[in-house]
Amino acid sequence: MLYTLPSTAHFRFGVKLAKAALGKGFSVRIFAWGDSVYGITSGSKSGYSEDLAPLVGDSSGNEGPIVIDVCTTCCKLRGISENDLLPCAHLSGLHKIAEMFHTCDKMVAMIP
Repeated sequence: MLYTLPSTAHFRFGVKLAKAALGKGFSVRIFAWGDSVYGITSGSKSGYSEDLAPLVGDSSGNEGPIVIDVCTTCCKLRGISENDLLPCAHLSGLHKIAEMFHTCDKMVAMIP
């Protein structure tokens, strides 16, 4: 789970951790909420999505090895639409967190 601005060490560490897990053969699912949604965008609203870009597939919507759920309410409050998100990102709600806890082997929350 990511919650902090993309400019923080917490966000960047979360991305590095995701890359390392992928490198070890694990599947990775991220839930972005709060200000972290800025880092899951492309184009002019982008935060640190260039860190995620190699992991997320291409602009045609094909998913890469990582799936990102993004809080719909958090995006709306920040003027971010579904069209602003990276190809692997999907608008979702906080209910996804409970599902992630239930289905994952390990959970890391990057919340200050």
